[in-house]
Amino acid sequence: MAAGGMLATASMRGTGNTLFIVGVSVQGISYCLFTALFTVTAMRLVADRHRNSMGQKGKGMDSNTRFIVVGLYLSSVFIVTRSIYRIVEFTQGYSGYLISREVYMFALDAAPLILAIGVWSVVWPPALLATIAVETRQREQTPGQDQV
Repeated sequence: MAAGGMLATASMRGTGNTLFIVGVSVQGISYCLFTALFTVTAMRLVADRHRNSMGQKGKGMDSNTRFIVVGLYLSSVFIVTRSIYRIVEFTQGYSGYLISREVYMFALDAAPLILAIGVWSVVWPPALLATIAVETRQREQTPGQDQV
């Protein structure tokens, strides 16, 4: 029974590697698409705030929203970096240059992942979103402003 399992594993290794490379490639592409769509949304938010402010101070995103956007972009750069590394690493195979050198695993796999997650220890969205909600309510309750 164990010998049959080893034979199946050996014959399926190429298929597994191909599936892994395709999966990581699709993940990288989908994350790049997400980042592009997020960029469009952020640009529209800036344009909308600019239109609504009509020359008032504070055009564009407020500082809390900007902080979240920058955090998401930083995290995205680290995730895309790691995805590219993983694609190249496994394309080279199990005896390739990158997989056989530990420094690349730490610098291009572990460190980007830690940094991508670590961004969110500084940019804590619940706290920032609560501040944004309070500021929005205060703006809405200020008399003399047109509400849309």
